[in-house]
Amino acid sequence: MCLIDVRWTEMRERWRELPVDRLVRVDAPVFG
Repeated sequence: MCLIDVRWTEMRERWRELPVDRLVRVDAPVFG
């Protein structure tokens, strides 16, 4: 879980630049 948390933080920073629509699409499969 530690590795996921670290990568999740990095991905969130990059998603900030991307539109919210894309973040929601990636969030759905990731959290299942």
